[in-house]
Amino acid sequence: MITVSEAFKSWLVSCIGLRLLLALGLFHVFESEKNGAPQAVSLFFDGQGEGTLMCAPDGASIAYSPDVVSECDLGEFGAEKIFSLVNDEVFSSVIGESLISVLLIVSSVEDSVSGVSLRFGNSQSLSFINLGDELFVYKEIPPEVVKCEGLRFMSLS
Repeated sequence: MITVSEAFKSWLVSCIGLRLLLALGLFHVFESEKNGAPQAVSLFFDGQGEGTLMCAPDGASIAYSPDVVSECDLGEFGAEKIFSLVNDEVFSSVIGESLISVLLIVSSVEDSVSGVSLRFGNSQSLSFINLGDELFVYKEIPPEVVKCEGLRFMSLS
């Protein structure tokens, strides 16, 4: 069943017209090495508070939390550490820009809302998608991913 929480939809819609001020990523760190993709990303919009995007427990959907990411010591397995994404290549072009529209990303393969695409006033976008229980962040989702996952885009705005 294709669903997304009302709190998630409400937060996304309430951010339209607001500037993205900051993005923080939660990454697994082992022996001082930051591993690949973030496990969660907190977004801070001007005047709207924050929201965090992550993979849902079902391994296929996108999940939302009103809470900011937090660090965690995993002992011998490393740690989960927070890093600013302001200067990250994918995020740098949208920091300081106003959000103009939101699209839910629906996977036909998973029959779920697997992600969200945020479009900004400078014609740039930021897409978050759960692929195999791993959070991917793209400026533009690669065509092969769109095809393989049978992705459709539904406007929230």
